[in-house]
Amino acid sequence: MTAGFRAVASHARDVDDLNSAKQSKWGRSSVVAGFVAGGALGALWAWRVLRRTYFFQGEWAMIRRGTLFTPFESATKPFNGHLWLFQDSLYRLQSLGFGLDSNRFIVTVFLGALVSLHLTLAAFARRLGMPLVPALLFGGLLTYLGPAAQNYVFAVQISPTLATAS
Repeated sequence: MTAGFRAVASHARDVDDLNSAKQSKWGRSSVVAGFVAGGALGALWAWRVLRRTYFFQGEWAMIRRGTLFTPFESATKPFNGHLWLFQDSLYRLQSLGFGLDSNRFIVTVFLGALVSLHLTLAAFARRLGMPLVPALLFGGLLTYLGPAAQNYVFAVQISPTLATAS
């Protein structure tokens, strides 16, 4: 009787382990789908805001630096007290490779930075135990509507946005 009870108990544990594995598989899939959807919605909102923008004053200064100076001079001259090597190379590529008729290249790179910040903040909230949807809303709120929102819709802030995301 004891051996039979052990076999049934062992089988029940195996079934429970299988069910929990299925639930965790679906749980992971839903979290991944939620993160993809949340990132896409955030990018869509930011694209809607940024699609009709053009270069701002600080961006024109970066473009001027990228076209008038050599890459070494431009990379080693401070801009507003900062060495912005990443922006320097991006704006140089924008002006010399894509032209200045449109800022789509810069905006696309900036959207990638915003999505990475949004999902990093949401992942942090999930790690703290927040459910998926509130975590995504938290990440979106801080990324797109937070106290520094004017910086997060200003494409020259690509490096600080990526630094915050990492």
